Amino acid sequence: MNYSFHFLSFFFYVPALFWLLCAFILGIIASSFLIPCIVSCAIVLPLILIQAWFIYIKKIDYDYAWVILIGIFFSLGAYHYEKTIGDYKRNTALIAGKFMCLRGTITDINSLDHPRFKQLTSIAITEARTEDNSLIKEITGKSIYVYSAKKSHFTVDDQIELPDVRINQPKKPSIQLYLQKENTIGTLVRDLNAEKLLHRPTSSIKRWLYEKKTLLFSRLRSRMSAKTFTFFSAFFLGNRKINKNENDALKQSCKYWGISHYLARSGLHLVIFIMVWEYMLRFIPLAFIAKQLILLLLTIMYFLLTWNSISFFRAFLTFLCYRFFLLTSMQSHTLHAIIFVSLIVLLFNPSQLFFLDFQLSFGITFLLSWINQLKMREKRRVQQKP
Repeated sequence: MNYSFHFLSFFFYVPALFWLLCAFILGIIASSFLIPCIVSCAIVLPLILIQAWFIYIKKIDYDYAWVILIGIFFSLGAYHYEKTIGDYKRNTALIAGKFMCLRGTITDINSLDHPRFKQLTSIAITEARTEDNSLIKEITGKSIYVYSAKKSHFTVDDQIELPDVRINQPKKPSIQLYLQKENTIGTLVRDLNAEKLLHRPTSSIKRWLYEKKTLLFSRLRSRMSAKTFTFFSAFFLGNRKINKNENDALKQSCKYWGISHYLARSGLHLVIFIMVWEYMLRFIPLAFIAKQLILLLLTIMYFLLTWNSISFFRAFLTFLCYRFFLLTSMQSHTLHAIIFVSLIVLLFNPSQLFFLDFQLSFGITFLLSWINQLKMREKRRVQQKP
């Protein structure tokens, strides 16, 4: 198949939203290279004004208004990343070297297979006070990671107090960037069993989901051998922090066969899950809409009861987009869905752009979809020939 004559023309037939996403990404990259947002806006603003003059005064085609949107999205990307990084640096500067009394809510608990640490607890800060009882409002809502040598008696959604705390700040820029991505301002090494429980809600959806997830994990683990469960946990549950020796051996085997990407739970794993349930639902006499709603509910429960990565999150959001298009009888397009999901993820956390899992997950998925669209376009062109 000869793509040389049609590649360039197809390049200009990608969805218009693609160019807005590119502009947003370029704005983030420009800001990461310490180009201030005001400089980016100073460069883009004259171009926008000139383009607006051509459109409204010279009566140029309104399709060129996309150039204005591209400039706006570039500026938004630069501003958004600069604000995110600025907030992180200000917050870490406020708590650097200070002993504080923290109050927070436990948002997640993970067991670790580590020679020193057995548990990783994520705590969302609700109140922070220094030794002189001054309130630090800026870090409210931010998270900290607490590494513990022993498992604690606390559970998700418990509100606890951590007195006499000094949050550790990593010196390596790569670790700082990772914490920015996780919306975390620092780490602690602490035994939580000695801390004070302030409040435990009588009913909590988050706690119920956590308990169901851990119960399901424990029951499945008790019914499989260590090697089998290590593979099952990585492939279907997304948890690769167990059975370190078996996990290392599994990674080595996957590297040997060139299938390491199978361990990173993504669209393939979600497709397998959906295909199995779609096949089973064929034998149940229900209306089409009812089957789609059941499948949607099952997929959401699968998402909530397993450990998620950015790759799986991308696949899950893309699935939701497709089901929304299907239930509303709207025309769906693969590239539109991928671009929209990418933009949503970067709007929530622009630091994701600089991590390999985001780049591979979104970049390769977009590239494969793009090549597929190119093949389909070439096939239709051949079929239309007299």
